[in-house]
Amino acid sequence: MLGTQPVIFSTFEKLPDPRVDGGNKKHILVEIVIVTLCATICGAESWTDVERFGEKKIEWFKKFLKLENGIPSHDTIGRVFAALDTAAFNVCLQDWIEHLQLELRGQGVHIDGKTVRHSFDAATNRKALHLVSAWADGLSICLGQVATDKKSNEITAVPMLLELLEIRGAVVTLDAMNCQRKTVAKIRDKQADYVITVKKNQGKLHEEIEQAFLEFGEENYQSRRCRSHHTTRKTRGRRCGRSSSHCGSSRSKMVEGR
Repeated sequence: MLGTQPVIFSTFEKLPDPRVDGGNKKHILVEIVIVTLCATICGAESWTDVERFGEKKIEWFKKFLKLENGIPSHDTIGRVFAALDTAAFNVCLQDWIEHLQLELRGQGVHIDGKTVRHSFDAATNRKALHLVSAWADGLSICLGQVATDKKSNEITAVPMLLELLEIRGAVVTLDAMNCQRKTVAKIRDKQADYVITVKKNQGKLHEEIEQAFLEFGEENYQSRRCRSHHTTRKTRGRRCGRSSSHCGSSRSKMVEGR
């Protein structure tokens, strides 16, 4: 085994073990978590995948894990993760990601909510799980997640997720639903930039942006306060053009058309 423990040990050792003391605990909780995280990073999509990955890489894992009873079965892994305190797990996960010291300056961080397929249970009247995630595209890593019981709660979940993240210098993108004052304020508090879609759910702001571009359009977008960019590409057998413009000084506004 390694002489010095990786940081992942210290971050997940504080994770509460949901299993009963004195029960049939053959595997150390932090070892189950580490094997699962490594497997997931390498593309595992099910508990069976995690078990298979662990078995194939067991000699490598033994360099820093005891694994006195080998790799846990997929049933054991599934039961343990089902019983974990998800809030505590997310705190540990976020702590670990921060220790990785990822450089997010200039990186795109995309925040969006998705409903997990087949996460509902009609027999117990359990609603489908809706996750709001922050994905760093350039690094191909999920920086954090917050669970909600329905999509309408996403507006309140996004500021909660932002509170957990260290995104200084990143460019956060969000959809029109999250064009909210509290969300923008939280991004600015985190010293990050943002690009947010504006639709008619923010009627006054939408009208102001529309009017601004009408005025710049009358000048054929030749104003010193306006920059534009045009690209064309072939997709699905047809050529598409996209124009984007950035206008204004004190308030940034963007519009795209096809």
